[in-house]
Amino acid sequence: WLEAQRLWLSLHPLYSRDERLRDELPDETAEFDACDNVMRRVLGDAEASPSALKACMVEGRWDELRRVRVALEGCAAALSDHLSRSRRLCPRLSMLSNTQLLGVLSCGPTPREVDRHINALTSSVAAIEWLDVLEAESGSEPSLDGGVAVASAVAVVGSDGEKVPLAAPLMCGGA
Repeated sequence: WLEAQRLWLSLHPLYSRDERLRDELPDETAEFDACDNVMRRVLGDAEASPSALKACMVEGRWDELRRVRVALEGCAAALSDHLSRSRRLCPRLSMLSNTQLLGVLSCGPTPREVDRHINALTSSVAAIEWLDVLEAESGSEPSLDGGVAVASAVAVVGSDGEKVPLAAPLMCGGA
């Protein structure tokens, strides 16, 4: 019970909230969702039970939790493989913990969110200064009626507080 619950708790924030991860690991996400349903039901049963012993002794509970633990171990292994591939594509990411790396990777559609992790990525940059630019969805000239805001980096702020403006705004878009 405890092993299944521990794995479920560690994977839950990743598989349930990170849409990019859900898109990139659809089979594992479906497997996690099935395990999530079982764990929620089991924990709900335990909460409703007047006795912890009775909650543990439900017929088939041991086998059910063993299957959940094995499935969650598979989800954890797939996640680890996914992070290893990301680190091979960009070696600087090797300096990040799995939690930090997932945070950075989930920033794809919202580049401003990278600021939360910038110190882990670089030792001398504290922040990036951003400017919203309106870009037309069709790729033509920006317009107020059909455009979307795109973040552009305009300066880098050092850990010592020094601000270095970029020569030209750097358009940043999600991957």
